[in-house]
Amino acid sequence: MKHEMEAHIDRCAWVRVNERMPDEDQAVIVIANGKPKENITLDGAFELAEWSESDGWILACWPEWENPVITHWMPLPEPPEEEG
Repeated sequence: MKHEMEAHIDRCAWVRVNERMPDEDQAVIVIANGKPKENITLDGAFELAEWSESDGWILACWPEWENPVITHWMPLPEPPEEEG
């Protein structure tokens, strides 16, 4: 089932979180807003993150941040092919 869903995801298009969430624990790029720390404010920041039904969004650079405002996500691109 996972591969069927991936076939329908454009790896170059942003997905609105109110339309669909990524697969559980799938690393994606997100657009994040809010205050991960008292003296830091993000506004439209590109962040690496994962979605979890039980924990919500977990941002790689801000794992302790609770309830970041995520508006969009995009699958990561495929890694480059090895030369050789």
